[in-house]
Amino acid sequence: GFDPPLPAGHLGGCVLQEGDSSTLLFAGESEAATGGIYSIGLQRGACGHIIGFKGAAKKLASTPFVDANLLYLPSSTLLYSQWPANKLGILPMGASAPSREIDLGPLGVDSSIGGVGFVPKGYAAEGQLRGVTWSGGNWFHLDLKPEGASWNVTTATKKVNLPNGPGGFAYVPSGSPGFPTNRIILSEWSADSVATYEVDGQGDPQPSTRKAFFEKFTKPWGAYFDPLTGDFLFLTWGPAPDRVYVVQGFTKPPPPPPPPK
Repeated sequence: GFDPPLPAGHLGGCVLQEGDSSTLLFAGESEAATGGIYSIGLQRGACGHIIGFKGAAKKLASTPFVDANLLYLPSSTLLYSQWPANKLGILPMGASAPSREIDLGPLGVDSSIGGVGFVPKGYAAEGQLRGVTWSGGNWFHLDLKPEGASWNVTTATKKVNLPNGPGGFAYVPSGSPGFPTNRIILSEWSADSVATYEVDGQGDPQPSTRKAFFEKFTKPWGAYFDPLTGDFLFLTWGPAPDRVYVVQGFTKPPPPPPPPK
């Protein structure tokens, strides 16, 4: 685990800056009105694996209540979850604040959305958006569509319920050692654990297939696979200082799926 020079407050999700494998974007002061998206430099070893951080964190945008996952849309636009606001934020490249906040409550999403992710290439539902709520653990299909110069969610459909207060999740890259079937990896904040679930062609986890990945781990939250190496990053949201942990041994994830249409 690493203790990067970070702002006060909790950590949320992260994503590699588009086109720059040496810069990580992450949610700082997560779940607070003062939340923001920050950047920080990465140190990589001889084989490309993340071994530390360099420089100080820089605040790029004010993104209130930013939470467990940061995702890229076309044109370097960021999509992120907001807890407890129960919204999705849209942050265009270079903007200092979101251009839109999509309220999921009227669509039937129980408060509040925490983890979000796109179904990867190779699935029947590739490119579709999925989300899970904390603390209810309800897993939703979120019908994200372009709308003018921005995006909107038109419907939300609950599919399954997951235990242990789930947060950030990511799809395990296909072909990773020890994963003969397609799975997600999921931070289980309320249970201080990390688990994996087998997923179907719709990218939906099957509750009966849960396997522990870390049986005991204090307050994991964000979840992300480094596209350069396949390293799995998860961030904690708990006792100070929050930290970034890296697990090696996965294959590289596939390129992002095409955006929803």
